[in-house]
Amino acid sequence: MKPEELRGATLLPVNIATEYGKITGEVLILPISKTRAGISEAGMSVQQKHITCLQHQFFGLDQYRIHGLSRIQGWVNADFLRRLPGGNEFERDSAQWKVFEKAMRGFVRNKVLKFLRQTASRRELRSIQYLNREIAERLRRSIRRNIEILSKAIIKTKTSSKTSQSSQHATKRENGSGHRRDRKSKTRPRDATRSVIHLKDQVLAFDIAHGGDRGQAYVETDKNGVRTVFVNMDHPMWNVEASMTPTKLRYCIRQILERSIAEDILPANPSTPEEAYSVLDALYNDALA
Repeated sequence: MKPEELRGATLLPVNIATEYGKITGEVLILPISKTRAGISEAGMSVQQKHITCLQHQFFGLDQYRIHGLSRIQGWVNADFLRRLPGGNEFERDSAQWKVFEKAMRGFVRNKVLKFLRQTASRRELRSIQYLNREIAERLRRSIRRNIEILSKAIIKTKTSSKTSQSSQHATKRENGSGHRRDRKSKTRPRDATRSVIHLKDQVLAFDIAHGGDRGQAYVETDKNGVRTVFVNMDHPMWNVEASMTPTKLRYCIRQILERSIAEDILPANPSTPEEAYSVLDALYNDALA
């Protein structure tokens, strides 16, 4: 890496004593201006006797919903690790590897993750908040237009007069919960960008996050039982489809709707794949109209 690229970077030294020996190294956190869209070039290399055997390791960091993974670079060396005969992999079922991995996961959680959360890219967060607001507005409008193709449970509770009332109510509730999340964001930054749409008893929650290798979109359930659809910024298709903001908007809406229907978060209750596609297309087209 060129010296000018290190300007503004933070170096976290690694010096951990274990029962098998020392783990040494350094983790470099690049400045926010060096943030890239993907994480294919990021991560730490793992060395034994200063010979690199593994690259692009995150030690669990990619399992957190955290912005800025692409800023992580570095290396760690542990002479006590046992390499497989091929030389490019370690014996991961050995006691040595398990001790090493546990120590590194602890270091990453306590030092690297803490630093990233404190210095999360405000620019990236702002762009996600803007995108989520636009997506929420379009999805809410699309769902109102297509309320009759959603489940009968919702149809029964909707009349033409109630539709406008419930949409106003949903807006108020979303705005209210948004303010609550803003207040909480100091202690729980991962919720800072999540958007919620209320459909009577149904809740459609979504966000855009770094999800590592968990596919284009994935669903997580929080402790209150609310399932959130996450569009994964680390998936290669994010770069392909999302280089321009309008395309990014379309891509996110499509992913959120697809996962919501597949996971029964949106109660479309399709009886055939064809029916599922027709529901998806109707909702998608109206969201973009």
